Amino acid sequence: MMVRVTHHLKYMDKALKELYRVLKPGGVAVIEVANKRTLPKIARFVTKRSDVNPFDKKVANYKEISKDGFYNYHPKYVEEIFDKVGFKTERVLSVSNFRSGALKKLFGTKNLVKMENNAQQMLAPIRFAPSIYYKLRKPEK
Repeated sequence: MMVRVTHHLKYMDKALKELYRVLKPGGVAVIEVANKRTLPKIARFVTKRSDVNPFDKKVANYKEISKDGFYNYHPKYVEEIFDKVGFKTERVLSVSNFRSGALKKLFGTKNLVKMENNAQQMLAPIRFAPSIYYKLRKPEK
């Protein structure tokens, strides 16, 4: 399981190749990816408040967050790596869809959690949430 890890990985492809190598056939990996293509990032780009193009598959490195790099990935970029390495994607979830202090105040934590749970699978095909979770399997030989 890799949660809150990928934004530290400069070379996602190398990390995923190693994960595939050490995982036994039939083994499962759950990976959370810091998404480059979120609604707020799209809005900032369209209104020219950011130079980071959320539609470009190129890896985004937010050096202002960390001098060592803070990487966000386009969903298609990582999904291409998953395929190239050999993983089979079994499930995708869109997570943190409603991460907002204003929404928390408006709806309350309990209601926001319910909304989030209901939205994760439904919004997965859009892939615009800050975190995208992938359940991957290494095929049996």
